[in-house]
Amino acid sequence: MFRLAPSRRGFSRCFSSIPFDTKPFPFRRFEPCCPDAATAVENGFVPCKQHPFPNVIGKKVDFESDMVRLPTTNRHMVVCVGEEGPEWHKAKVEKVKLGMVQAVENIKHREAKAFHHHDRTQLPPGSNTLLTVCDRERIQGDKFDQPWPASDVLLFPAFHVAKAVDPLKPEFSRILDAIWAPEKEDLDKVKEHVQVENLADTTQAVVLVCTHRMRDARCGVLGPILVDEFKRCLKAKGLHGEEAKKLGKHVDVYGTSHFGGHKFAGNLIIHSPSLGGHMYGNVRACHVDTIIDRHIIDEKVIREIWRGPV
Repeated sequence: MFRLAPSRRGFSRCFSSIPFDTKPFPFRRFEPCCPDAATAVENGFVPCKQHPFPNVIGKKVDFESDMVRLPTTNRHMVVCVGEEGPEWHKAKVEKVKLGMVQAVENIKHREAKAFHHHDRTQLPPGSNTLLTVCDRERIQGDKFDQPWPASDVLLFPAFHVAKAVDPLKPEFSRILDAIWAPEKEDLDKVKEHVQVENLADTTQAVVLVCTHRMRDARCGVLGPILVDEFKRCLKAKGLHGEEAKKLGKHVDVYGTSHFGGHKFAGNLIIHSPSLGGHMYGNVRACHVDTIIDRHIIDEKVIREIWRGPV
């Protein structure tokens, strides 16, 4: 598990154990596989003949600045709001009234105030948790009778899914306390309130692509293209679908909300039990097949487009 790094001095120490791929990535950042150099634009963006997308988006992508960031989180909580979730209509998902993200943020704020009152030297509960929503259907299984905002919640790096969590119920704060436990998600303490399943039983990786168009058009345009390309390539490799689930080799792909750095679109996070969570930027459809081979199958992190651990 990656710890918070307070300074650049801890930068190399934090990343020293990451298994970076020693083979060179076949593309530079944001490089197309089939360049159409005749229509290159002023910021150096080169369209791709095989994987086209609007030039106006390419003109606004930053593929020169340093993308790598020091880790500020080592947990990721993903609320499954479905494709029709009200969060997609807001630039900031925490602004949806009565939604789970708003409920979590309210509890984090309240506990942070109380925590700092007693001990200003430690981080308050939940401060190391990245919180996003995704378009996975809101509740999977036999509990669809529960109304919104009850939703399944994906928990990483534990690689668990907490089923039908309802932020409006009084036990919600206890569930969050279990999720925010110091070492790992300790949901056994609240098993009378929430059903927990192990994603690793059927799934070897989860790909979360930023598709949050209300926040920024770059990810809003590039994200869905990447989602479709991942699903296409994964199916071709036998890694997406019911047969893959039976073998425990299925890879899920979902659109997710903003997690920072839209200027580095396309942005995505890959979670796996073996590698943990890693963020990539400047991803094009041209890169997807190689990312699947290198990161998901060979379990190596691609340094050229890496933004850091999650």
